[in-house]
Amino acid sequence: MRKPLPARNKPFPRLCPECGQTQVYPAKIPYDAEVKHDGRMYSFQIPALEVNKCAPCGEIFFSNVTDDQISQALREHLGLLSPTQSEK
Repeated sequence: MRKPLPARNKPFPRLCPECGQTQVYPAKIPYDAEVKHDGRMYSFQIPALEVNKCAPCGEIFFSNVTDDQISQALREHLGLLSPTQSEK
C-alpha cells in the first residue's frame, strides 16, 4: 500500500479568480462571524482571522484553516469543549 503524499501548500502569491492578478497573500483580518448552530444563529467577533486576501481588489478567500478557526471561535463563544477536550 502506498503512503499518502504529504499535504503541500501552494506558494504565494496566488492568482485571484476575481481580478486575475497574482496578488493573493495570507492576511489576518478582524471578522464579524454569523454561524448557525443547533438551529440558532450566533454572531461573534474574531479579532484576527487568518485568510487569503487579494491586495488589489480586496477579495477574501477562506480555507480549511479559516473554517477551523471559525469553528473554534464558535465553541469558545458558546463555552463548548473542542473535540480533543471531550476525549479526555
